[in-house]
Parts: sequence; C-alpha cells; structure tokens
Amino acid sequence: MDAKTESFGGIGRLCEELNREDSELRSHLLDAALAGLQLTRHPESQEFRREATKLWSTIEPILSHHLAAEDTAIMLAWLERHGHVSPEVLLRVRGYHSRLKQLARAIQPDFQNSSEDAATEAGRTLCGLAVCLDDLIDSEEHKIFPAIHQALFETDRSA
Repeated sequence: MDAKTESFGGIGRLCEELNREDSELRSHLLDAALAGLQLTRHPESQEFRREATKLWSTIEPILSHHLAAEDTAIMLAWLERHGHVSPEVLLRVRGYHSRLKQLARAIQPDFQNSSEDAATEAGRTLCGLAVCLDDLIDSEEHKIFPAIHQALFETDRSA
C-alpha cells in the first residue's frame, strides 16, 4: 500500500472513530446542559454538584481525545486538500474547536469543593460547552464527515 492510500485509509478510520465519539458525546449533551443549568440555579446543592461532576468526568476524556485526534491527525488540513468543504465551514469548525478547548479549560473538575460563585460559573460553562459541542457535532455530521466520505469514495474510484 502506498503512503497516499495509507493516509486515506487512516483518515477513513479516524472519521469512523470520531463519528462514534460524536454519538457518544451527543448522548450526554442534554444531561450536561441540564446539570449545568441546575448547578447555576442551585450552586449550594451537593446533589447537583455531584451530577455535574459525574457528567463532566464522562464527557471530558471523550472530548479531549476527540479534539486532540482531529488536531493531531491534521484532519482539517487533509480536508482542505482533498475534501469539498468551503473555507467558511472549516473556519467555523476551527472556531468551535477553539471555543470548546477554552470552555473545557475553564471547568474546574472539583465541583464538590468549590465556592457557590465558582459552582455557578462552572454550571454556566458546562451549559455553554454542551451547546457549543452540539453545534460542532452538527457541523461534523452534516458537512465534515460527508466531505471526507466523498473524498475517500472518489479516491477509491480513481485508484
């Protein structure tokens, strides 16, 4: 297998993996948004703090891997060369990535021992992260992944 074909196969496998992660992340988004909202409204509640902690500990490793995989695999750069995605879509997806990284860094994982003000802010951040992540997943599912599949299909047909 030549390097070009191997890189296309690697992108295809990465796309499948990221698509699975999107599905897993999406299944937690509503719960994360609700937990963030509850924490924002009732920062004194240990129950809401535990729920937010549980959801964040579920989402964070998947999100971190997902963003790192897209960045380190140079998926967006690959799409610029081989895919049929507008510069606007790529710019929007890069913006989502940047915003998600910023939000993820802002969430302190210790909801249990933070002040009420910090818990309120963490709740807002968790809600914002859920909304941003939903927007990113939507862009990936409707623009990015179909463009990757199309580019890979065209490559297979021309090989």
